[in-house]
Amino acid sequence: MSFKDVIGHKTIVAQLKNAVSSGRVGNAYLFSGPTGIGKKTVAAQFAKALNCLKNDPDGCGECESCRKADASSHPDVKWCGPAGASRSIKIESVRELIRNAGMKPYEGRRKVFVLAEAETLNPASGNALLKTLEEPPADTVFILTTSHKDALLPTIRSRCQTVEFQPLPAKTMEEIARSRYSLPDREAGLYAAMSGGRIGRLDLLLKGDYFRRRDSIIGALAGGGCATVSAVVPMVEALIADLKDARKADEAGMKEQGSDIGDAEEAYLEGRYKEELYETLQCVYLFYRDMLVHKAAGDDSLFINYDKADIIKAMSAAHTRRGIEESIDLIASIRRAVAGNANLKLALEVLFLKLGKAA
Repeated sequence: MSFKDVIGHKTIVAQLKNAVSSGRVGNAYLFSGPTGIGKKTVAAQFAKALNCLKNDPDGCGECESCRKADASSHPDVKWCGPAGASRSIKIESVRELIRNAGMKPYEGRRKVFVLAEAETLNPASGNALLKTLEEPPADTVFILTTSHKDALLPTIRSRCQTVEFQPLPAKTMEEIARSRYSLPDREAGLYAAMSGGRIGRLDLLLKGDYFRRRDSIIGALAGGGCATVSAVVPMVEALIADLKDARKADEAGMKEQGSDIGDAEEAYLEGRYKEELYETLQCVYLFYRDMLVHKAAGDDSLFINYDKADIIKAMSAAHTRRGIEESIDLIASIRRAVAGNANLKLALEVLFLKLGKAA
């Protein structure tokens, strides 16, 4: 893969390629945008292009340096991310990064350090990184990726060139859904609408059990299955068990491919689990968004869950506009709690009980 293969983000790719070809490369970049938007993909291609032996701003993909970068084995390209139960970037990881940054490149022209999910830097690791960003070693480039740039220390943000990633157009997402997954037009449109312009989310929707979970939750909400504690508790337990089964399947797949489950792999698995849960809540959020659209405008063509139009209309009629808006605010607050370290079972039980009683 090279910059030529990146879908969308043409302005960003052109900016980074120009930096490579002109030699005016910054010491630190902050790639900011929603989860699944393509930040890590672009970061990987930028790191490869920075060390391409043919000086190809696209990254030739043929030289020894590019091949090692593609195989994630380049000695001058290091990745760092959240690890452990706290899902944070630990001070030990940052100290190791700083130690490596002080050394000369082994093979390439620059040492490149990618910190994924940089918003998970804890205060100690964030301050340690800041000191290096203030006086960066020569021939070293830091790339921080984040879905929540406001969670980063302002002083870290100020030391980086911020690159904002925007969702891809719906038509582009439909084309991807058709070409990559061979979906018929109607399904491609539905998945494109659900993706929010993010290829990573489109992949998650198509590879996971998103729609099965969505249908189960919407069915419970529409059928009164969230009205009592005795109904909600087993529903939430089943949902969490389902998500944990998906995580176990991911872990088994990694082991079959010969991967050891170390801190990095554990962090990936935990991240996937949280992401699946977050996207499940997103489906509830979008369903209530459609209810609000119907209540406010009565325009079915604006529905995202247009395959659930009859249920949306019926539930919208049974709720006040204020009740729908309060439900949307509640879902958003629970999503934020899930992204942190909230008690997941309790948070979900509270959510569905309140939704079941809202009107």
